[in-house]
Amino acid sequence: MEDLIIVIVQFTFEVLGSAFIGSPFGFSARKPSKPESSSGGYQIVFALAGALLGYVSAYLLPFKLLPYSWLRLLNLVIAPIAGGYVAKAIATHRAKADPLIEPKVHFWNAFSFILPFALLRLAYVARYAI
Repeated sequence: MEDLIIVIVQFTFEVLGSAFIGSPFGFSARKPSKPESSSGGYQIVFALAGALLGYVSAYLLPFKLLPYSWLRLLNLVIAPIAGGYVAKAIATHRAKADPLIEPKVHFWNAFSFILPFALLRLAYVARYAI
């Protein structure tokens, strides 16, 4: 039972935490004059930010929340997809008020952030965890 609670807490922390960390990048004080576009430059910035925060979180919290390696690998696959869909859902809701918001852009931004975050955390914690 304890293992199930750990899986739920880890999944919730990874997906929702990553989606909300990435969501401030989508808010702006000024209204855009043209529709959002997804460019490779933004994807690289989000990937680098995710990798940096993944390393920092693994350094500050060097312990395994998921007890089995297959759960950590499953988390590596599910977290970016689920986080992307959460960001897309938030953007879809925001797009009702602002038609220039593109939900698919927010999906890929969140995906680009969460994947390296989870990958670096997996690699670092698997090697150095207590």
